[in-house]
Amino acid sequence: MKNKLLVKIVAWIALITFFSVMIFSTVSQLTFAKTDIEKAQEAQRIAKENRDKAKKAQQEAKTEKEKIDAQITELASVVAGLEAEISIINAKIEQYEEELELAKEQRIKQEEAYYTRVALMVESGTSTHLKLLITSKSFSDLTENMEILSEIVEYDNSLLEQLKETEIKIKNLLVQVETEKKSLEEKLSECEAQQKELDALQAKNQKLIDDLQNDINKYQKEYDKARQEEERAWAEAQGRVSTNTQFVGGEFSWPSASSYTITSYFGLRIHPVLKTQKGHTGIDIGAAHGTNVLAAQSGKVIMASYNGGYGNCVMIDHGGGVVTLYGHNSSLNVSVGQQVSRGEVIAKVGSTGMSTGPHIHFEVRVNGTPQDPLPYLKK
Repeated sequence: MKNKLLVKIVAWIALITFFSVMIFSTVSQLTFAKTDIEKAQEAQRIAKENRDKAKKAQQEAKTEKEKIDAQITELASVVAGLEAEISIINAKIEQYEEELELAKEQRIKQEEAYYTRVALMVESGTSTHLKLLITSKSFSDLTENMEILSEIVEYDNSLLEQLKETEIKIKNLLVQVETEKKSLEEKLSECEAQQKELDALQAKNQKLIDDLQNDINKYQKEYDKARQEEERAWAEAQGRVSTNTQFVGGEFSWPSASSYTITSYFGLRIHPVLKTQKGHTGIDIGAAHGTNVLAAQSGKVIMASYNGGYGNCVMIDHGGGVVTLYGHNSSLNVSVGQQVSRGEVIAKVGSTGMSTGPHIHFEVRVNGTPQDPLPYLKK
């Protein structure tokens, strides 16, 4: 009798020890999973912050580059205007030089004619006067002939003076346009120096943009890696929780009582924040900030915390490897381990994590793989 009792006691002790070990092992595994998740989330958060900083810096550099480009364009217009003005002045200089050369030739010819005529008059002054006296029929004829001779000399002299004045005028015009040309060339030289500075600044700015793009690509890879690690860790956690349970069954109810508008469907799309094509693992339901987020089906809360790109996130295990996920919440109304009922308020709508506005990100996962939620839902 005592032996049977002893055997029963030993058996109970062994059974209790076995269950204690199993419980400790499960708790340890879940704790390890949580640690992995937290590490992945922290890496994801840091990568996102670094990427966002690099993107902001790149946008500032691009804005600065646009300003430099505008300055270069404006400067190019000024340079083109100066070159056009210099071209016009060069044409004027060429024209005035030709006119000056012609004026000099005319003045020289006129001087030669004038001096020749004066010399002849001086040399044959007496005989010319006698000839005029002899050939003149009257005193009035003589006077008239003398006046004509004087007028010829005056005309020659006047014409010579006009030619000299024209020559001086052209010379002055040449000095004026050459001064203008020099001024324009100085401005052009200043513009060219400024152009070199802007080109150097533009090249430096472009290098900064390219370097920042490399940083963005690097941080994006780090973010994607951390996201994958997070997904892997959650898949492991979900697998451990749901192994020996059955799916509660039934259709899922709509996770919002106030909105039925789907703003983004399951599948490939252009990510609203990253601006690249990404697989959308759920659907987005547009809803007002602070409105209720409802449990789609009864189950056990396996996550209620900040979760990287999902922001404030709730995950509910419905058994049989089926899990629903509710992301970007402003606040959470449940905690891990809590049992919730279909239609129960589990969170409030928000825009935390990688989000461009308040909405409910709703996912359905089967054994860790995202499924299109629409076939599971009943509005």
